[in-house]
Amino acid sequence: MRPITNLTNLGHLASGYSQKMADLAYQAATDPTIVEDPNKVAQFQIAMYNAQSGFQLASRSIQDLHKEDQILNEMLRDA
Repeated sequence: MRPITNLTNLGHLASGYSQKMADLAYQAATDPTIVEDPNKVAQFQIAMYNAQSGFQLASRSIQDLHKEDQILNEMLRDA
């Protein structure tokens, strides 16, 4: 698998995870049987955790790239 380093790709990745969380929340809000069935609750929690983790990783990667870009700009300006 090729590493994702393009800022645009990371943005799309974060957006996809955000949409996944919204879809899961909508599904939970419209399906009252989710809270009644322990299996469905567990599946919902796992899916939401995975989407949240993916979003956080993509967001942190974007922040790290931004910080690295700022440092590089400062180094180039001082040179």
